[in-house]
Amino acid sequence: MPLTVLEEQQKWPFSPRYKRYFSRPILLMPTRSRWRKIAELLKLSRAARGRLESIIYWEKHQRDVSLTARHFGIARKTIYKWQKRFELDFLKGLEDESKAPKRICSKQYTTRQYDNVIQLR
Repeated sequence: MPLTVLEEQQKWPFSPRYKRYFSRPILLMPTRSRWRKIAELLKLSRAARGRLESIIYWEKHQRDVSLTARHFGIARKTIYKWQKRFELDFLKGLEDESKAPKRICSKQYTTRQYDNVIQLR
């Protein structure tokens, strides 16, 4: 004879009649506090933490970029740039980027130009 749904559920290892492995539910910190804590653990720079605060302010105030830019005294374009970097790389995206050029053109001289330089020296 097939078992009823209730009888089948009672056979499950995680049914209420067995001992619960977790006595209380896992509670997470609020999102913004969690971001701040992760930034602290990742040892983000002071500038990156400032950018994180602007992102948090932006989220807190109904995602109003103009208000956020006015509050922090920066351009709206900068806020948009930080938001994009935050969405792509989370907190690591808020760190300073390298100011070095991504590509460096190697100077290529013809042998004739090279000989002219040597003669002029």
